[in-house]
Amino acid sequence: MKKALRERNIVVILFIMVLIVFSMAQRDSKKLDELYRNTAESIQQKLQEQHFARLQSRGITSPKY
Repeated sequence: MKKALRERNIVVILFIMVLIVFSMAQRDSKKLDELYRNTAESIQQKLQEQHFARLQSRGITSPKY
């Protein structure tokens, strides 16, 4: 009886540990996703600014696409 109780306790503890680890991983994943989005938007904005500055230096006021 004691062996079955120990095994059950071990299983419960392992299950709780898995839940904790996965919740922490999900939180970190959300942080990294937000960081990636912010970085991508920042890079895109800088590239657009550089492009328009290059066009203005050539005397082109609006790009024709």
